[in-house]
Parts: sequence; C-alpha cells; structure tokens
Amino acid sequence: MRPKVKILGVNIDRMNKAQTVAAIKHAIEKRRKIFVVVPNVYIVTECNRNDEYRKIINSADIAFADGVPLVWASYLLGKYTGGRVSGADFFAEFNAIAAQEGYSCYYLGGGPGGSEKVAANFKKKYPNLTIAGNFSPPLGEIPKQMTDEIIQRINASKTNILWVGLGAPRQERWIFQNFHRLNVNIAIGVGAAFDYEAEKRKRAPRWMHKISMEWSYRILLENPSLFWKKRYYAYLWEFILPVFAQIIRERIFKSAKGV
Repeated sequence: MRPKVKILGVNIDRMNKAQTVAAIKHAIEKRRKIFVVVPNVYIVTECNRNDEYRKIINSADIAFADGVPLVWASYLLGKYTGGRVSGADFFAEFNAIAAQEGYSCYYLGGGPGGSEKVAANFKKKYPNLTIAGNFSPPLGEIPKQMTDEIIQRINASKTNILWVGLGAPRQERWIFQNFHRLNVNIAIGVGAAFDYEAEKRKRAPRWMHKISMEWSYRILLENPSLFWKKRYYAYLWEFILPVFAQIIRERIFKSAKGV
C-alpha cells in the first residue's frame, strides 16, 4: 500500500515523477490493470462540489499531484508528495518511454481531429512508438452506442496504455464507468495535454509551470471564459482557505493535544 496524503478529502499518492514512472512501468510489465488520475486544484475543488466525483477520483489506483498548490499543501500537512508530476509533461515523457520499452498506446479524445494529430505528432517524435489506435469523439457526452464502439476498438487494439483527453471531470467519469469493460493495463486521463501535443494550444512558459500559474496564461492569452467556466475565482475560499483550515486542524490542534 503506497503512502498517501488526503487533501480536502482527495487522496494523493506521495510519489515523485521517477516513482510514478516506475509504478506504471511495473503495472504494465506485471500485466496489471490500473486506473490513474492526475488531480490538480480544479479537480480537488470539483471533488468537494460533487461527492460522486470525489468517490471516482479516490477509487483510482494511482493519483499523482498535478499542481504546485497540492505539493505545497502536502508539505505543510507533513506528508510531502515528493514534488509535482505535471500531467502534460508526463504524457509527453511516458510516450517516449513507451517507444523505448515497446509499450503500445491508444489515444481517445482531444476534440475533432485531436487524437489523430496527437498520434501523428508522437509518431513523428518517436518513430519506434507502437500506436494501437485513436478515436476523437464529438464534444459533449458520448452516446452509449458510440461508447460500445470505442471500447470494442480499444480492446481489439490490445493496447497497453489508454490515454484519455476528454477533460475533467468527463474523462475520469468515462474511465470509471467503463473500466470493467476495458482490456488495458493503464487507463489515464490527461485532459489538456492532448491539446498541447496536437498543437491546438501553446503551453505557458516554464517559469509559470514552476509556480503553478499556467491557468492564468490560459485565461489571459487563450480563453478568458475559462475564468468563469472553471470557477478560478472561487479558488480562494474553495481551496486555499479550506487547506489552511485543514493544516491548522491536523498539525496545530493535534500537536497541542499531543496526538
């Protein structure tokens, strides 16, 4: 059982990037089947708005911290995660590892034409990468008949890794609802990483990644409506203040009581 930290009720594995890579490689090599999630502040706040979504995220076999605020929170809670594991970076880097190790990949999502572009760009970068297939469903909820077709295609491809880029919370819900039908080793939702690899969006400068300000870059230069759609304005009282309350409750009060 891997050590975890619970941040506002959401389980996060205490693993750095190297440990995360090792855990996923181990699952593939041992032919295990695991569900991987990549929580960031948005996902944690969504979990606190929706109990069902929190249960889905907490059902995952691996949950690594995609967000510096989560890493800071873990440190202040005395259960440091080991550092941020960016979902977008992990997507790019693990596809390179897949090419080296002979793992096959299937890409689901990315909007119209997104998965095709992702597959083509990765194949250009990593000629040895085994691409088992790809599918780009239309925006919105995926109809049952299409879901059946997608699962049939994925299973027929015999892929090791299913990368899902439908956006949170849609991608985690889709994986969770269909996990029992999927014959894959790894099913992981990486959201906007598809847009970066498909060159639909430009990533923020590296210094903004380090201070977890990518969201502000996306809002200011790409889509100002994201500020309202993803409720970034609510982060103060839905993440920062509750996290500080958790830190006070778990570190200061317990210490004062000698627990």
